[in-house]
Amino acid sequence: MIKPGPLATSVLRIFALVMTIVLVGHAGQPSVGVETASIQWCEADQDIAIAHVLIRVKFTNDSGAKLILSRLLIPQLDLRVFGPQGESVPPLDEHNLAYGKIGRAPDTERFEILTPGESSFRELTVSFLVSRNTAHPVHSVPIQGRYRILGTLSTWPFWNDTQRAMRTKRLWKQYGNLVTEDVKINLAKVEIHVPEDMKNCASGSDSLSPKASSKCVAFITHKTSGYIVSGWPGSLMH
Repeated sequence: MIKPGPLATSVLRIFALVMTIVLVGHAGQPSVGVETASIQWCEADQDIAIAHVLIRVKFTNDSGAKLILSRLLIPQLDLRVFGPQGESVPPLDEHNLAYGKIGRAPDTERFEILTPGESSFRELTVSFLVSRNTAHPVHSVPIQGRYRILGTLSTWPFWNDTQRAMRTKRLWKQYGNLVTEDVKINLAKVEIHVPEDMKNCASGSDSLSPKASSKCVAFITHKTSGYIVSGWPGSLMH
């Protein structure tokens, strides 16, 4: 696995359509939307680049009580990337996080308490390989074009342990309502265009690429299973 460092960057702006979501039957949960995202690039070798798509999610406490929110979004096993021809693209990132034990009160290093009206952001990076030469791509490495990123992000660090979530909700009730619902992302049409100039992935450079990429609008709805964040394309910026 190639370890990414600070990288050449092209900017992908995902503008959130700000919506007031009435959470019927889900009191004590925040509204959710994609605020912005960016794409960072580096050169793995002369034929392959690595795209690092940074997804930035905004949580807003529009309830009348304090909310307890994990400082990490945990990708579940269904996080997938699909290339321009619909092929499955394996993400490079490993998201195995050891969160440790839960105490009798929220640990402020791992959890944040949002007061009513307060917003907070969480970020997640999804990385994958892209062939630099569209005419002569590397075998099994997708070319640049329109990609799709979808999957489930958990606001509860022990995402598959619902019993612990219920116990912790009761244990921490005096401090606020613990947020445990999932965020489902479906960024359907993300334009991936490899820039001409990039630093090597091992160089550690943080210089920015002037290239810009796609623009889309995110619509947010709420369902019983969690939040759904979907993206539709807009115009390209050059």
